[in-house]
Amino acid sequence: MYGQVRTPFQLDAVRGNLHDHDVTAADAEACLVLEEGKILARKYRLVKPAGFGGMAQLWVAKNESTAAEVCVKVLVPDAADEESVTRFRREAYAAARLSHRAIVRVFDLMELGPDGQVSKAGKPHALAIVMELLTGETLSDLLMKKGKLSLDEALDVIIPVAGALAHAHRAGVVHRDVKPDNVFLAKDPDGIVIPKVLDFGVSKIASSDTPGLTAAGVMLGTPSYMSPEQAKGAPSVDARSDVFSAGILFYMMLTGANPFEAESFHAVIEAIIEREPPRIAELPDAIWQVLAKALAKDPAQRWSDGTELQIALRKASGRRSTSEAAIPVARVSSDSEISLPPVGSQSVAPEEPDDDAVTLAGIPASRTRAVRVVAGVVGVAVAILVAALVRGQLASPAADAPKTATASAAPAPAPSPSPPPPVATTAAPIAAPPASSAIAITSAIASATASASATPAKRDPAPKKEPKKDKPTPGEIARDPGF
Repeated sequence: MYGQVRTPFQLDAVRGNLHDHDVTAADAEACLVLEEGKILARKYRLVKPAGFGGMAQLWVAKNESTAAEVCVKVLVPDAADEESVTRFRREAYAAARLSHRAIVRVFDLMELGPDGQVSKAGKPHALAIVMELLTGETLSDLLMKKGKLSLDEALDVIIPVAGALAHAHRAGVVHRDVKPDNVFLAKDPDGIVIPKVLDFGVSKIASSDTPGLTAAGVMLGTPSYMSPEQAKGAPSVDARSDVFSAGILFYMMLTGANPFEAESFHAVIEAIIEREPPRIAELPDAIWQVLAKALAKDPAQRWSDGTELQIALRKASGRRSTSEAAIPVARVSSDSEISLPPVGSQSVAPEEPDDDAVTLAGIPASRTRAVRVVAGVVGVAVAILVAALVRGQLASPAADAPKTATASAAPAPAPSPSPPPPVATTAAPIAAPPASSAIAITSAIASATASASATPAKRDPAPKKEPKKDKPTPGEIARDPGF
């Protein structure tokens, strides 16, 4: 049995009307009083009330240890309502296991006694969830003020919501209550608005030890945003039910009206099960096809989970996820002496020579090396030809030497003064290379020259321009923040 959690005004009402409420004085004094300055669990000082969330009170609180501001959600259960306690625990358990920028963060679940301190024995008097403090408004509040959103604004909301659902579905969590009241448009100090999914109180958690909430024929969720299987009271629903609810959310943002709105509860259920949503005339065909598939009556015809829905929305709208783009390197000011290596590198290696580098003369380095090789080959070939020709001329006197010796051996008719003997050469005569070798060398030179002239000069590739990202103005929903 859980005790009551009351504000001072409610406590005074109990004390003055004990007989009307069938409450004893001891029960009234045992109530946990929530008021400004109250310290819970010796850590969280209540600063001011922030409203009600279902059966719970919301308070802005301050962590006395770190001075951080948080939101404390204290359950106000009926004395016999065990189901609300189960849902409260489930909300804390489901949200705490999910870490995503588009899901409200839960830090702690506290079991409190009548004095507001942690209960050490027996059943706790009250439960409290400690979560991040958000500033902004719900999507429901925004739609009440604006009526409907533009396509770009609606995509700025639905894509992050689909990303949050995708993360939950991968963790085995089905929200089961996606609606405008459970989407909070949180504003950062710099003015950027980030949608966040709230309230996992009726969520379904795979492989959970917590007791189930759904029985056959029992509907969980808000009727106007239920899937057909939820409306039929199916005992088990999966991620495709959240896809249907997200489709209703997207449709409502674009038109300002719920496609299955009706005058009575039964008419709403009938519309969800049987009525097809009207076509949005001004919506591009690609985006309408995505929305129509999300709102299919048969779960087998829908997107299987939030991941498929998010990918389909991105493709249809032409939006690219930041995870698909290269991670940008942190910018360093011009007066900084820090140099950053490229993203993903473990060390800075010496620079390799670039084939596309340009020399001072304006000729690419690769072309310069080719010209040098050809010049070397031509020089060597010319040297060989010159040497062969010179040696061929030197060998011709040596070839005539035997004829001279034979002529001198015969008796001369008359003595005459003999000419001076020729100077003997020590080098052995080298025969001139055959004509075929000279032709081969000439062909090699011509081939090398042709290949060098045919080598195209490489050009520096044009630098890729990064897509320009629009910086949101203060108060504007962040344009596709990469969820």
